[in-house]
Amino acid sequence: MNTTEETEMLHKMAAYCARTERCPSDVRKKLTAMGATSDVEERIVARLTAERFLDEARYCRSFVEDKWRFNRWGRFKIRFELRRRDLPDNLIEEALSELIEEEDYRAVLDELLRRKLSAIRATSSTDRAVKLLRYAESKGFERSAVFDCIRAMKDDDVEAPEDID
Repeated sequence: MNTTEETEMLHKMAAYCARTERCPSDVRKKLTAMGATSDVEERIVARLTAERFLDEARYCRSFVEDKWRFNRWGRFKIRFELRRRDLPDNLIEEALSELIEEEDYRAVLDELLRRKLSAIRATSSTDRAVKLLRYAESKGFERSAVFDCIRAMKDDDVEAPEDID
């Protein structure tokens, strides 16, 4: 690969990163699809990182904030998706603890479960509990947090499942 092709790839990747926040694995996938060798990929990623087009910590914060605020994902699902992108655990945990407060986390989970409960058609409280649990886990919330929330709903006299323990 000659230097003109590498320079052209660098410019394309800079424009790609300038449009929205990207992580290094996204850029590597794109470069591989363009036919870049691993050496070229590493040089381009290093240059983009040096010029602040790529920043793993910034990407983690942005991803956590978007998935939490707009998609209402739980910590488990956010953490899983960030690990799939080969980001360091310390940056993931830092972003999660910085941007998701425990009180807000429980309030969102409570809101999601109450909304889901009104849409569930189940004959027994056990069926309702199982459906609520599956729903919350699919959104990435931890099982213990879901159980705590369901118990709190039961204590509030909401038509919540009684068989959670």
